[in-house]
This record gives sequence, structure tokens and C-alpha cells, in this order.
Amino acid sequence: MTMTHSALILTAVALCAWGSPQSQPASQPAASQSAGPSAGPRPPSWLRARIARSVAQLKDPSYRVRQEARQALAKIIHTPGVDEELMGYLRATRDPHIKATLQLMLEAYGEPLVMVWRRASIIQDQRRTRMLRQDAGAPWLLVGGDGQFTYDAGSPYFTGELRRNPQPNWRQGRLDKNRLWRLREMIARSGVARLPASTRAKYPSSTVPNRSGVEVALYVRDANIRRLSVSFWHMVNLRRKERTRGGAEIELAVAIRDLIASSPSRDYSGPLALFAERISSMPRQEIQKLPDWPVAEVDIRRAVVPGAVRVNGKCLEKVRQTLARGTEYKYSKYVACRVWLVPYDREAMKLYYGSGR
Repeated sequence: MTMTHSALILTAVALCAWGSPQSQPASQPAASQSAGPSAGPRPPSWLRARIARSVAQLKDPSYRVRQEARQALAKIIHTPGVDEELMGYLRATRDPHIKATLQLMLEAYGEPLVMVWRRASIIQDQRRTRMLRQDAGAPWLLVGGDGQFTYDAGSPYFTGELRRNPQPNWRQGRLDKNRLWRLREMIARSGVARLPASTRAKYPSSTVPNRSGVEVALYVRDANIRRLSVSFWHMVNLRRKERTRGGAEIELAVAIRDLIASSPSRDYSGPLALFAERISSMPRQEIQKLPDWPVAEVDIRRAVVPGAVRVNGKCLEKVRQTLARGTEYKYSKYVACRVWLVPYDREAMKLYYGSGR
């Protein structure tokens, strides 16, 4: 099941109370090993005691006790410092039950928190309205559970302006503990993760003035609740100045955008993929003037939606040199395409396109 064809809501089982009081807490030194100069503030002592008790219950003979302990830890894992505490127990424990549970829990904790992916644009120019089927080839914004983020600062989502050919400006960074906590709080308080999912955007009526906007696929995760939905964002709700407020989803998206934009970041330097998008409006005589794609190591047919093709090493250098000469090439005899490099994140592509990518 892919994001472009359907949406999903995964609702976690309701979290139970803390583990039973008769269980003995695990030793504290194990968690203390995780603390270090860069680990950030530790949870208060009363919370560390509860963490220790729940971790110890993960090896209890009773399935009910183990299940309650897992649910108790899942409920607080997003609290600042708790992940470092659990990582300390994971490194120190020799118990296979505790190790397996904590490994799975911490792995899931690193799942994306937010992903915004462009699907299309509506540009209204005077009396003419154009629908542009588009795909950015990579998320306009991707925030991982550990606070790592990448985003396109040149996208309409971040600039608040819709242009026919926006210039990508890929950035990367990592939220500090406080900002990551604020992001999780934003998502939880908005309630967006619990809203019904939709696979089809509701476009404004043709009688509505200034219909310009973008169709996006939005993924948000609130603890163990995940929602993937397609919607239309009107540009008046994204503008940087004189912005008009929108519904809960767009208000959450804008708050997240502003949090990311105000966070320290740098030029993106991670893995790259080649993305190609067919140009449907180019006349045939103009297509015939375009050069063929010269990098034989990369098949641009595979770089067209859905997905993008990972490139690195010498192949990446050849692609860079080719794109420096131009970005428009023949896709086939009568079809042109525009080609560019985008950040490559395998998990994001699997989430959006499906496991086949």
C-alpha cells in the first residue's frame, strides 16, 4: 500500500497504568552509564525510578506484567532524556527479554515524526488556472524521531510563495532536546494524528478567487499513533505575511515549519538520488532539440515517479557535471523530462512510495 493511493491510521492499543508495585526496580547504575556531557538533562529521580521498575518488569514471568511494563515505557519514551536512560539499560543488560524489547522500542522511537510531500500545485494567474501534477522526489520536510531533519527551504511550504519553477534549497540539521520536545507537544496538542485520514484532497471551488495552493501528503506521528493523509493547502494559509488561519492540520504544519526554519541548519550534504519529472507541455519541435540523457549508468526511466535513483561515487560526479550543463533532456522520442538531485532517505521513500523503492 502506497501513500499516493491510500492513507492509513495506525492506532495503538490504549496505554495501561504503570507496572505493579510488587516488582523490584532494576539497578540504577545501568541507566547512569548513558549520561554524558552531550546526553542532555536526565529525567527527574522519581521518573528514573519508574523507568527502572518498568525495565525490570520486562523479564517478569507474567505476560500481563511484561505487557504493562512495555506500555508504561511507550507512554513516556518521548519525554526528554528517557530515550538516553533506556539506551543505557540496553547497553548494560544481559537479559535477552529486556534487550529484545528495548531494541524494538528504541528502533520504533526513531521513526519519522513528520513528513510533508508535494503531490501537485494549482496556480491561478489572472483568469487562468493550471493544475500541475508534481512530485518533489523527496519530502519538502522530514523530521525523524531523533530530531534529525531535512527540508527544502525553497519550497512554497517554507517560502509561502508559489512559483512555476521554484529553486530547491535543501537544508539539514538536528533539533535540540527542547525543540524536539516542543515539536512532540505540538503534534500531541493539535490532535491531527487522531483525525480521520483522507486519500483525496478537497480543492476550492472554481468560483473562489485566488485558488492557488499545493496538494500535499502529510504524515504525522503522535507516540504510537500514525496518520498519513492527502489534503490541499491554500497559499493564503502558508503566506509569511498577512497569513489567513486555516484548520487544525494547516495550523500544525505552519507551526512545525516555523520551528524548523528557526532552528540551526546547514546545506544538505547527505546521500543523493536522481529524480526526473516528465514535461507534458513542451511542443514536439522543442523536444527534438533536447539532448539525450548522457549518463548511461543511470536510467532516467527509473528516476521518474514513483521514486528516485540513488547515485554516488563516480556516477554522482558524472550526474553533477551533466546537470551543470542543463536540466532538461529527452525522456523518449516525444517526451521531455526535467532532472535534478534530491536528498535520499530510504525509509521516507518506503513510507511514501511503498516497499518496492
